[in-house]
Amino acid sequence: MNTIEFKIVKNHDQEWSGEYNAVRIFIDNKDLIDILRDFELEFAKKENNEDIAGAYGGMSPESIYENLTSKPNAENNKTVILECDCACSGCWDLLVEIIETEDAIIWTNFENIHRGPKSHNFWDYSSFKNFSFDKKAYYIELEKLKKLS
Repeated sequence: MNTIEFKIVKNHDQEWSGEYNAVRIFIDNKDLIDILRDFELEFAKKENNEDIAGAYGGMSPESIYENLTSKPNAENNKTVILECDCACSGCWDLLVEIIETEDAIIWTNFENIHRGPKSHNFWDYSSFKNFSFDKKAYYIELEKLKKLS
């Protein structure tokens, strides 16, 4: 199983020049944004725009907690876990399907909202590995996150 940890960092909003607390998601002690950047780079290179690979920022503690504890979007059964590094919701969001089993929480079927199957620049995440977390440990991390909200 994978491990998950939510860490608070100071982000700087590029558009508004403001500073805010953001949650970075660490999986197996690696920043999820770095993991995604490595995976997305081949797609971004095909678009001649390497800067968009991993161009995510952490969400506010309140927003990520709400997203991870609420029902997913009814249309695609997915949850937003990262927003654009400009801190604008809906700009460059990363979605994931979250499956709960008896003993585990599984993150699968990742998708960038602007590079989905209907996009002319589809980024295929089917080879991006799923993450499987021990359910009890996952909920302990969520409770820590709740206290930061």
